[in-house]
Amino acid sequence: MYLQTGTVATHCELGGAGSEVVFIHGHAIDARQWDPQWEPFCARHRCLRYDLRGHGRSSAPPGDYSLDRFAADLEILLNRVGFERPALIGLSFGGLIAMELALSAPQRVRGLVLVDTALEGFAYSEAYRRGWRAVRQAARRDGVRRALEQAWLSSELFRPLRGQPARFEQIRRMAQGYSGVEYLHDRSRREPAQTVLHRLQQIRCPTLVLTGERDSDDFHAIATLIGEKISGARRLVIRGAGHLSCFENPAAFNPAVLDFLADLP
Repeated sequence: MYLQTGTVATHCELGGAGSEVVFIHGHAIDARQWDPQWEPFCARHRCLRYDLRGHGRSSAPPGDYSLDRFAADLEILLNRVGFERPALIGLSFGGLIAMELALSAPQRVRGLVLVDTALEGFAYSEAYRRGWRAVRQAARRDGVRRALEQAWLSSELFRPLRGQPARFEQIRRMAQGYSGVEYLHDRSRREPAQTVLHRLQQIRCPTLVLTGERDSDDFHAIATLIGEKISGARRLVIRGAGHLSCFENPAAFNPAVLDFLADLP
């Protein structure tokens, strides 16, 4: 279904019954990345998954694509569907959105599950930053779809997933639906003076940090840093998986996260 969240026609899906859980997907893909989690989690929880602005089947309005805008979109969506205080499960950029909402509206977040999460303010390696520059340059030169194929999906970030051709093809099809609005119109995300990194210690809710064993050093370093900064945060490595650990190894991911959710107050 579609719900209007400010200027965005947001495509979302609701299912299940019980305590509230929200799934937030990663950059340039969409809510279908949570397919391996959807039925098992709906069997125990009231679940919501949605496509971010500019992604999947949601609209791509001109204007603000900053982190706080994505978090504001999420809070509006929670109000629209009647979720009061869900646990948030976010992959990569989705994890960053989850942390931003936990900081800006802590009363709305019961717990955090941060999956191979990005982190605003983190000093990424030159190799990682060089890869992002290549994607943006290719998008303007060759178009978004070709840039994602040649510069993003072919990167080291997705090397473990390429070893699972069927699953990689699913992610590739999702990426084909990404608008690329941030690449094409200089709408880069603003980084404030007080980044999420600088505010991590303000997060008080129970937090589980998961990282694929074969994810890059940058994301393992982020997970370690979050584990040190958020009081009581738990850290778990998903064996044999890369950057999309929830998608690559749901057999290990699902029970670990369901157990964490079961322990939330």
